[in-house]
Amino acid sequence: MDTYMGIIMFICLVPSIWICYAMLYPRKWREKKLIFGVTNRKEFTEAGVSDKVDAITDKNNKAAFRINVVFTVISVLLLILGTLPMRTFIWVMLVFIALFAISVPYIYGNKEMKALKKSLGIIAEKGVSYTDLKTVGTVRALKPASVILPNIVGALTVVIALLSDLKIIKINGSPAAGTFLATYVCVSIFLVGIMITVISFVMDRMKSEVISTDSDINANYNRAKKKNLAKMSVLLLWANTVFGCVLSLLEILLGSGIIMIAGIGIYMILVMCALALFVRTNQSIEKIYHKDMTVVQDDDDLWIAGMFYYNPSDKRLNIEKRAGVGSTINMAHPVGKIIGFLGILSIIFSLLVVIWTGMLEATPINLRISDGSVICHQLRDEYVIPVSEIESAEYIDDIHSLSMIRTSGVGMDTLLKGNFSVDGESCKVFLAPDRRVAIKIVTKSGSIYYVSGQTSAETDSVYTQLSGSL
Repeated sequence: MDTYMGIIMFICLVPSIWICYAMLYPRKWREKKLIFGVTNRKEFTEAGVSDKVDAITDKNNKAAFRINVVFTVISVLLLILGTLPMRTFIWVMLVFIALFAISVPYIYGNKEMKALKKSLGIIAEKGVSYTDLKTVGTVRALKPASVILPNIVGALTVVIALLSDLKIIKINGSPAAGTFLATYVCVSIFLVGIMITVISFVMDRMKSEVISTDSDINANYNRAKKKNLAKMSVLLLWANTVFGCVLSLLEILLGSGIIMIAGIGIYMILVMCALALFVRTNQSIEKIYHKDMTVVQDDDDLWIAGMFYYNPSDKRLNIEKRAGVGSTINMAHPVGKIIGFLGILSIIFSLLVVIWTGMLEATPINLRISDGSVICHQLRDEYVIPVSEIESAEYIDDIHSLSMIRTSGVGMDTLLKGNFSVDGESCKVFLAPDRRVAIKIVTKSGSIYYVSGQTSAETDSVYTQLSGSL
């Protein structure tokens, strides 16, 4: 399973960093609206100045390219080195580090462009904002019907999963029926679709950008950009619905991990294709309308590092991003401050989860009998089963002959821990699956455990002691 997850992580990471490279680093800066988050101006094309801009873009573009090559090579090596310990932990940390590293040259480029702008004596007009009254509230591209249908399909999938778990609909050979795992997964993915829908409508209703004194040009420019965003949103919704809900449901109901892996793989490929197509189309739009961009709205100093918008005088919460796809928040807005704080907390929490996962991968499990109890230990005592409460203990020669579905807990090539459905029974599992052998323990209260030690000898020793005690 770690190998399959490695493939998915590769599909997520490598295309992402190259798409970021295409979005953030201008190869032909004269045709771009922004250069490292700084508004492109006619002063930058003047003799002597353009050479400096060339030097800034070339230096930072090359640095970003080298960073991407390094992370691509590391990703390929991680795929090849299948026996590398703690590979899942390394993959996740690599994603965090790569996404941060690819933005470093951009931040330096933003700093250098602002310094160049200052040296030219260009002073921003603080508080000046332009609005085309003719296009206010009139430019829309997202049709409600285009996003309602995929959400209806997603909702139907949730209903089917719930009816199956309630056993109102009975599917022969469904090992996960009654665990509500299918319902949980489908509801989660359905909510992702709802989130995409809400964000899409927010983006479609954002304030139109003013690039010209001609209202028709402004309307056509904003309509083209919003149509591009609407197409990507609809594609992402269908990808989320079809390859998320449907394939996840099939995996759970049919008990085939390959279906889940294939679904996630196809889903990520579709997402990357949608993003690549969006970026390419967006760049074409900017190129077509570049000659018409006669109105320069200078708010570069309001963008920290060209990424984070901070403007106390702007009452808007959502602003179109300068780096990346979609919108960002005004960090000076009261709600923006709350969202920013929660965002920082989520990043910290994610890093803690990654560290915890790494500790689970690195720490061997231990099975022993101590003080009259069977103790399953990893980082802490996971399960303590009094021997006096054990009804029976059965030695399992090959756990791979069992039908095991995880409902909650940890599932790795080297560790299975938590609540599982085993051959249709709700059980608690504490196993090193690569050792194959295990002990099935049934307590007098009816609880079922499948446990093993880090080695076969450890498992055999505990089973021998139990056999002599029961």
